[in-house]
Amino acid sequence: MSERFIDEFRRDLEREVSRLLRDIENLVVSATRRSPLRALRELTFPSVDIYETEDKIIVVASLPGASKSDISINATEDSVEISGEIPEPIKNARLLSRERMVGRFTRIIHLPEKVKPNEAKARFENGILIIELPRVEAEKKVKISIE
Repeated sequence: MSERFIDEFRRDLEREVSRLLRDIENLVVSATRRSPLRALRELTFPSVDIYETEDKIIVVASLPGASKSDISINATEDSVEISGEIPEPIKNARLLSRERMVGRFTRIIHLPEKVKPNEAKARFENGILIIELPRVEAEKKVKISIE
């Protein structure tokens, strides 16, 4: 291939990627009526860690400022949805800067493998939500005889 062809291809690709990023930003801003950074933050709040043991998947979420009654959890075989509200901690004052999340939130966490949602347990202490989800037992190999 010629250098000219590669240069044109590179320019076209850069132009299309830039257009796509602008379109995504416009979509996020129009859908949320918030800044793109705020919208991105909302998609990743609360922060979560996922652990595994031999028999369960454990999701740990950081929810500073929330209380147990502010949080709702729904689970399926392959995901956990955490929703709720972080209340505004200071009333009757003008906000000068915000880095912490406040307000309503919903986060869906896709799990690395299937779990038993009916047997899940959750606890909430000091702003940390811990959800334990028992793993679905792996299907055992069965020998089939040929007739």
